[in-house]
Amino acid sequence: MKHQAGIWVKAIIAGIVTVLICAFAVVMTSPHGDSPDLSYRNADYRVKVLANGDLKITEHIDVKLKDRDKPWRQLYQRYKLDPSQLTAITGVSVRNTTSGTTYTQADPVIPGADTNGAWDSTYAGHWYLARVNGDDLEPYDASAGSPDGTLELGWNIPATSEASSLGFDITMTFKGVSTAYDDVAAFQWEPVGASNQVPIGKLTGTVTFPEGITAKNSWAWLHYEGTSSTSRSDDGSLKFTAYNVKSGDYLDLVVMLDVAKTSGIARHEDGEHKAILMAHENQLEQAWKDSQRIKARTLVVEVTLAILVAIALAVWLIVSVVFSRRGAACPKDVVYRHDPPDMSPNNAARLNGVLENVSSSQTDARALSATMLSLASKHAIRILPGDSESYNGINVATTDPRALSAAIASSPAAQGMASGSSDNVTIAIEPASDNPGTRAQLNLCDSEDALLDFLQTVGHRVNSRVFDMGRMRESMSDWKSGARKQESMVERFTGEFAALAATTSNGRGALAAAVCSVVYGLGCMVLFNDNLAMQFALILPLAFCLAVCLSLTRFTGLNDNGKALAMQVEGLKQYLNDFSDFKDRGVLDLTLWDRYLVYAAAFGMSEQVMRQLAEAVPELSDPAWLDSNASDSLLYWMYRPVYWNTGFGTNSAAALGGAVAGASFSPSSFADLGTQLGAGFTEVQEAANTVLHPADSSGGGLSGGGFSGGGFGGGGGGTGGGSFGGR
Repeated sequence: MKHQAGIWVKAIIAGIVTVLICAFAVVMTSPHGDSPDLSYRNADYRVKVLANGDLKITEHIDVKLKDRDKPWRQLYQRYKLDPSQLTAITGVSVRNTTSGTTYTQADPVIPGADTNGAWDSTYAGHWYLARVNGDDLEPYDASAGSPDGTLELGWNIPATSEASSLGFDITMTFKGVSTAYDDVAAFQWEPVGASNQVPIGKLTGTVTFPEGITAKNSWAWLHYEGTSSTSRSDDGSLKFTAYNVKSGDYLDLVVMLDVAKTSGIARHEDGEHKAILMAHENQLEQAWKDSQRIKARTLVVEVTLAILVAIALAVWLIVSVVFSRRGAACPKDVVYRHDPPDMSPNNAARLNGVLENVSSSQTDARALSATMLSLASKHAIRILPGDSESYNGINVATTDPRALSAAIASSPAAQGMASGSSDNVTIAIEPASDNPGTRAQLNLCDSEDALLDFLQTVGHRVNSRVFDMGRMRESMSDWKSGARKQESMVERFTGEFAALAATTSNGRGALAAAVCSVVYGLGCMVLFNDNLAMQFALILPLAFCLAVCLSLTRFTGLNDNGKALAMQVEGLKQYLNDFSDFKDRGVLDLTLWDRYLVYAAAFGMSEQVMRQLAEAVPELSDPAWLDSNASDSLLYWMYRPVYWNTGFGTNSAAALGGAVAGASFSPSSFADLGTQLGAGFTEVQEAANTVLHPADSSGGGLSGGGFSGGGFGGGGGGTGGGSFGGR
């Protein structure tokens, strides 16, 4: 259960990491992710319609400046004078809300090389209002009259290389905006014109009216082709929000109100205008909604299909994972097995690695550890705790185990090393390994023979039958032939398992589903390239599912032969896990107990088996009993009390596995993510509403000037025609 819980934790972590990586990739590849040098993160307009039809405007902007070849020193906005729409701009004030500085008026100046040294001390902190004359700026005086042309309202900032956010409050009054008719007064205000090249992440506005104007005697329409929302408050004031105002986009507001509630409007035209303007705006709105209905239906169909495809891919992934895990699982009708499995310790470790889905490095360590113990149990080698130097003067390779134990006990150096905390392990190659005749009697499998060959090669290299793991690692650092021998050993280990013919390739369905999921994700990024929120909503859940499923997929499965052998492995593992049954064997069957310890190492169960075996068989804690009965077994060196609490005792398999492994294996164009997400979800909601509540041919579903349902295209032009820039 602990192993399975760990797998799920790793899978979920992999899913989270994948989602974060995908989110980063989506943002980086989105067209919204490439910000221009100058952009408005936000622009908020507070507009008061005066009784004489003028507009008193307070604008709060949040500016982002990117690093460029030269510093930023001036920001500006331009508006078009027109006798029929805007006759003058007055009442200007500029305040830097980031620094808390109120700017003062000064003559216009264009930053140049001659102003570099004195800019911050002489020019920064001032604003100007000037007429644009080609590349020059001329001082503007509203009282002198100016029938047409372009005005530039600019303000000088301290030289700035870059800034993620600079706030400014700009106040001004637009004169001569409205036209009075016999029944209504009307104006068309365009804060952002099509000539503007500075993108705005989010533009909001609130428009209030003179006393006596309510929602019943005023009408308004917002012209904007992007994603927007409109509403009216109880007092009749207008509120609107426009998302992602790109370079070249326009936004204008058409307003009509009861002329009886106004006074002093300078411009008059005879006749009634309400019905004409109402019909004109209804026609524009109807045409826009007709065109958008097709787009909305297409979007809904695309989103629906994308969701269905994502669900199908997720189901495919999950089903593939289930089948892959079944293909790598042991049959359920496993029974206790009291005998070792019919395979080498190396093969048992590798087959168990398939069953438990452990890493290849951990499987290799277990296979080497088990094979090393198997050589010791067959008396090909002798394994002792500590460094080999601690046994100087003691014949550890040929001495009788009881005599060797006594010699160690009488040697302070050896006893101190053996009972210390060293994780090193000493290997002594026994004489039987050298003679071909006696070696044949050891009945070694190919992996055991390969490991013994390698150990003998190391012995020749260090010119000793006794060496430790540390010395073995040192010898490999500049020994090419030894490295090739080690590679040959590894190949024989893996080749032995391949010859077992127990496994088959697995998880093809999961891989195919993964490839299709990646194609799906790329397709969503292309299809919904202008909607970051939709990309997130469609891609990230499937990306999480994909990562989790791939983490859980078993790419190596078991064939029929493998399943039969897996039952032997699982049967022995269950037996070793249930120590209440150990007593049925009797402790005198030392050869079998040795093999249990070997296969326990192959299964990664050494510490558990050794600890609980000692609890079940008290004799293993009796030095005299071990000397008399077990000196010729692997158990003797594993349990001899003189070594009980050393790095060799219950941690022997971990020590051996680690030691052997070490020896043998060396936005448009702005970057406001929250705004983009909000815009994306608003767009989807609008599309769904358009499909569910389509406008009919008689004009039903139109706002009728009630300022609801968002903006629509077909506008452009109007008072101001604002465009922004910086130098």
